[in-house]
Amino acid sequence: MATFSGGFYFCFILVAGFVLFSFSSGNVSTAATDFDFGTLTLSSMKLLGDAHLSNGSVRLTRDLGVPYSGAGKVLYSKPIKFRRPGTQSPASFSTFFSFSVTNLNPLSIGGGLAFVISPDDEYVGDAGGFLGIMDAKGAQSGVVAVEFDTLMDVEFKDINGNHVGLDLNSMISTRVSDLDAIGVDLKSGDLVNSWLIIPGQPG
Repeated sequence: MATFSGGFYFCFILVAGFVLFSFSSGNVSTAATDFDFGTLTLSSMKLLGDAHLSNGSVRLTRDLGVPYSGAGKVLYSKPIKFRRPGTQSPASFSTFFSFSVTNLNPLSIGGGLAFVISPDDEYVGDAGGFLGIMDAKGAQSGVVAVEFDTLMDVEFKDINGNHVGLDLNSMISTRVSDLDAIGVDLKSGDLVNSWLIIPGQPG
């Protein structure tokens, strides 16, 4: 299990533009941290690598009709604490976001995307199967990611080219689910809605 301390940069890697984030302290009588990106603004985001705004959406890679390898990252611009106040216990956390995976070149779909919590607000990892999270040199400490993977990568023990996985300091998922089993095709270009709920621990 990963251990975290201090403030973390909430980094979400999305292709489309609605994010609702809610951080709750459980029974502790402090206000939750909430924000809603119904409209994306540059002041609330930090764009890294190939990430850019286009027509009200965040795009993680450049819109090129030729195959290329690129990665982008979008971070919430302020650090967020993921501990209950006065304790070392993780706080409850939930988020909702929508995204789509599209490609101008049908011969090359890319690696997918991930929702990431990371202590680093500058790092962009390698493209392809690394999803911009990590690089081939090794794990980045303190990283939690939920990957929406469109490649079957043997190196990372992927089950297929259409799955969701939980990554803890590694691109090899600790938990994985086949999206074919529920009729979701990440490569279809359709809008995908995702809810992530992580219950906290009592203080």
